[in-house]
Amino acid sequence: MVDQAGQYGLSQSTMEKLAVLLGERPRTPGKAALRREDEARIVDGVAQLIASSTPSTGSMQLFAGSIDKGWIAANGAAVSRAAYPALFRKIGTKFGAGDGSTTFNLPNPTPIGLNTWAIRI
Repeated sequence: MVDQAGQYGLSQSTMEKLAVLLGERPRTPGKAALRREDEARIVDGVAQLIASSTPSTGSMQLFAGSIDKGWIAANGAAVSRAAYPALFRKIGTKFGAGDGSTTFNLPNPTPIGLNTWAIRI
């Protein structure tokens, strides 16, 4: 059984609510209490949900203001292949080869009337 504060600092009630959201049930029929292994499994499930909702490299998003960390302006600029290796692996030279060896171009949706777009790096 998990103590009141829980190994992860979450209350028993919070863990039970997370279990319901993840479709989990306590392993002991008829008992609402979660064991430590149940708590760890639920926390891992929540971490996986959060990770799966994070935009992947190459995703584009519209920003209404400054661009968040982990994103770069999608403005057609030539950028370094060495500085953005994951993005280069994802989009390659689809939007331009840059200098042909050390840079590549980012997409540029602005000419079609879309402003302040960024791409996940």
